[in-house]
Order: sequence, then structure tokens, then C-alpha cells
Amino acid sequence: MAKKKNNPKKATPQETVLDKIAVKVGRLAGELVAGKNHLVEMAEEKIDLVKSTIQNITAKKKAIPKKAVKAKAKKAAVKSASAAVKKSSRPATKKASPVKKATKKVAKKASAKK
Repeated sequence: MAKKKNNPKKATPQETVLDKIAVKVGRLAGELVAGKNHLVEMAEEKIDLVKSTIQNITAKKKAIPKKAVKAKAKKAAVKSASAAVKKSSRPATKKASPVKKATKKVAKKASAKK
């Protein structure tokens, strides 16, 4: 009979608790990085959308036709002219009041001397 070789069996490596924890932590870290990248991409898209919307709004405001601007200028000129006419059409009672005061003083002095 042949003799069997008694080689010691190699131990199968078993995962220790620390190895299991390390694997889970690595997996979670990968998921967090992927989630962060997704959020950053979404935020960049929204920022670009807001910028383009603002540019569209401001571009529309700058494209006012010249005729409309001239019409607004004419209306403003008419309003200022009508306001000037209204102010000038008032009676000039305020300018005459210092003259009246002076004549009253002279009249009082003359009556006091008599």
C-alpha cells in the first residue's frame, strides 16, 4: 500500500469582520460620490437654464422699436409743456404781496405822524 502524503490543508481565507466593514464602507463611499456627481450635474443644468432665461428676457427688453421711444419722448415733452403752461397761467399774487406790505407800512407811518 502506498502511503498518503500528509500535507497540511491550506486554510481558506475567511473574511474577517474588519474586511466586511471595509467592503461596505467602500461601497457606500462609491455611492456617495456617484450621488454627489449627479447632484452637481443637475445643479449645473439648472444654473445654465436660469442664465439663458435671463439672457432671453434682457434681449427682449433691448429690442424696443425706435418709434415707440420717440412716441414716449413726445408724450413726456407734451406733459412737461402742459405743466409749464399751468404754472404760468396762475395769477401772480405772490409777487404783489411784498409791494402791498410796503405800502401798508408807509400808510401806518403816515397815519401815526398825523
